[in-house]
Amino acid sequence: MKYIWALALGLMLTMPLACHAERIFIEGENTSSRNFEGVERFPGVVSGDQVLRLWMNTDPGKEGYAANWKFSVKKAGSYHLLTAIAMPGGTSNFWWRVDGGAYHHVSDDMDGEDSTIFGVSNAMAWQRLGLQKLSAGQHTITIMVNERRKNNEKAYLTYVDALLITDEEITPDGLVTQADVPKLTKRAAVVVVPVKRAGKTGKPIAQGTSIMSFREMRKAKSIGFTMFQTDSDHLATNQTEPGVWDWSVTDAELDRCRQIGVDWQYFPHLHWANEWQKKTSKFVPSTCITHGREIGAMSVWSPYLVGMMDDGYKAMAAHYGSGNDKMKAIYLGVHGDFGETIYPLGMHPSEIPRFGVDGAGHDDWWCGDKYAKHDFRMKMQAKYTTIDALNRAWGTQYQYFMELSYPLPVPKIDSPASRHRWLDFINWYNGSMTRLTEDVASMARKYFPKSLLEIPVGGGDVNVKLGMEHTKYAKIAKKYNTHIRSTHGGYLPMPQNYATMMRLLATSCKYYKVPFWTEPPGSITANGEVGRIFESISSGAYGFWDWGANPTGSPDVFRKYKAYLTQEHPVVDVAVFWPTTDLLLHPEATMPAMLVDGASAIRDVIDYDILDDNLINDGALKGYRVLVLFEGNLVDDTTMQRLTEWVKAGGVVVSCDFGPMATIDGDFSKWYELFGFSKELTVVKGGKAVGNSPLLQYAHNTTVDRTVTGLASTVIPLAKTDEGNAIWANPLGKGYSIYYCGMWEAKLGYYELLRDVVYHLSSLDKHLKNAVEVDTAFDGVYCTLLPSKEVIVYNHNDKAVMKRIGNVTVPMEPASMTSVMLKR
Repeated sequence: MKYIWALALGLMLTMPLACHAERIFIEGENTSSRNFEGVERFPGVVSGDQVLRLWMNTDPGKEGYAANWKFSVKKAGSYHLLTAIAMPGGTSNFWWRVDGGAYHHVSDDMDGEDSTIFGVSNAMAWQRLGLQKLSAGQHTITIMVNERRKNNEKAYLTYVDALLITDEEITPDGLVTQADVPKLTKRAAVVVVPVKRAGKTGKPIAQGTSIMSFREMRKAKSIGFTMFQTDSDHLATNQTEPGVWDWSVTDAELDRCRQIGVDWQYFPHLHWANEWQKKTSKFVPSTCITHGREIGAMSVWSPYLVGMMDDGYKAMAAHYGSGNDKMKAIYLGVHGDFGETIYPLGMHPSEIPRFGVDGAGHDDWWCGDKYAKHDFRMKMQAKYTTIDALNRAWGTQYQYFMELSYPLPVPKIDSPASRHRWLDFINWYNGSMTRLTEDVASMARKYFPKSLLEIPVGGGDVNVKLGMEHTKYAKIAKKYNTHIRSTHGGYLPMPQNYATMMRLLATSCKYYKVPFWTEPPGSITANGEVGRIFESISSGAYGFWDWGANPTGSPDVFRKYKAYLTQEHPVVDVAVFWPTTDLLLHPEATMPAMLVDGASAIRDVIDYDILDDNLINDGALKGYRVLVLFEGNLVDDTTMQRLTEWVKAGGVVVSCDFGPMATIDGDFSKWYELFGFSKELTVVKGGKAVGNSPLLQYAHNTTVDRTVTGLASTVIPLAKTDEGNAIWANPLGKGYSIYYCGMWEAKLGYYELLRDVVYHLSSLDKHLKNAVEVDTAFDGVYCTLLPSKEVIVYNHNDKAVMKRIGNVTVPMEPASMTSVMLKR
């Protein structure tokens, strides 16, 4: 009797429950029979926290991998059959049938309704199978897989979360549980009203994304994406043996693009050696300094690397031709984990068994091989000519160049000699990656003279081990007619992202006249996509690249803001200084923290570009009225000289009290002269400072940490306490330096001063120009001015606002954009 009751209870627990008279919901794991792999837990992302999983690499029998579910209907009629399942394309196509009838195929080449993705790997959605006539009573539905997924893993793979059988026109969407079924209704059609622009728009921005299923690619095409990218294996090439290349995957994905009517882009990773290459004498693995570990990425200094990569491009051209009818674009794989312009970081933890010879990639110095050490010594000999000259610069006692060693582990960099030695090493290390970048651009352009080429510039911070020289890549791009693609799109919330590498790269592209693209590092929410579009239009971007799941998951954003996906040229005459030399001399820093904090804050009222030492030394300051300093206590002589010359020619530099700026040799004299410090200078206590200049509209009352007396006689006091000067201007030629005598704790007053300087400079000197006063409120709403006087407005807040722009007030929804025309 106990057995019978237990059996009855078990049947009750496993039988599908009818939530409505004819709404039958079945959990995917509750099968009546199956030869799928089994049930797997994914708490919180699927119904019942479990899915039925198939993930097999062995071929099935002639009946395929199949799962069956039993259900009963109360009355005869036509029933809609739906399943929440991994969508074909990234996973396997599948077949379905009822009661042993004919199978119906569901593939990535089929159109489907616009259902929200969810679940495992954010790759699941509700698939409407069809309308089936059923008699009253019990039936069986079967899902069968006999096709491998269409990517490099080629496994038989799918996930089944749930099934729904109903005689009603209802639409499940996203994650649906048993409790949600009674509440399901027919989804109302969403009407997307495009947001219009107030001015005349520029050319449409180029839009690229990743290869997906046919259905997803058609969806992406419908919202403007016209170029689709195939990534090669990130840790290997498709050269199966000497002179033999396997193009089966790329051919299939090129064919998919042609069927849909879009362009194809390829992303090769030719710096990784295959197993057969590792057994040859030409394999020179990247070797880390700390552990001596070797990985499968060829050393940047290998004499064979460029030839190996050249063979790859030559083979690509032989297979696809040197024109751009097939190979429309190439994303130029350079080095590192993802083919970017960085050294390996070990960003493939799940692929450690494939990663290398003796160990996995990780954050380290990848210059441990003999070719790297030899190259370092030769480059230093070429620079200094004699060992005595090197010893004088470094403060060392080497007898021969062949004795030179790296200054690693990182030493204390606190003297001119130690700074010169460190900069020589780090500039060689970084410069070697830049040299490889140029080699790759050169060979790609040689074989593909007509294709669009893009250099991938990545790195999530300024860790010196990355090997980045951010503003030098645009010069290479200009030389070889390539584009730059920053992988920092939407990396941080808009104001913080604007204050980091993305804007620095955009500025370099603007100066050298190179097309600029952005790419996100991963998943982006719908609101995040709005921020990305604002970033793009504000950065004058040529292209917008996105991982496929982002635009197909938020298509309405792209429909709504289609008019904002354009190539524009914003009006920007303020720059923020990015202290590259100082950052290199502080290798413990991963970001310029005060700069990011300050530049993020002032973006609310000031648009700006970002200039580093390299751009300033190349003459980029010429196009700006104001340069803002937040940090950087060490700078090279040339940068300081160019800054001073720019001020004398009419520029205005503004600084807070982050400490004096010295040259690499420790000379403070140019900084003191620039800002009007004298030998009689005395630091006294701070306090409440009162402005006595018409310049100070916002910063006329501020509190500073300290004040000074005994400034140069040329200085113009702008605000004082009872003890001394708090804010002053120092005329120098046709320009000025303006100093805020408050340290970082008093940064809010500095922000107010910057707002005054940008918008009211003529109050200081009638010969200086003011910026157009577009937006002066710190309110989380950001503006970008275009030459036509159109202002692009972005509400970053999660609440609606009424925003006044010039003489116009506009209502704005949360996380939204609009535009207005300023009255001339």
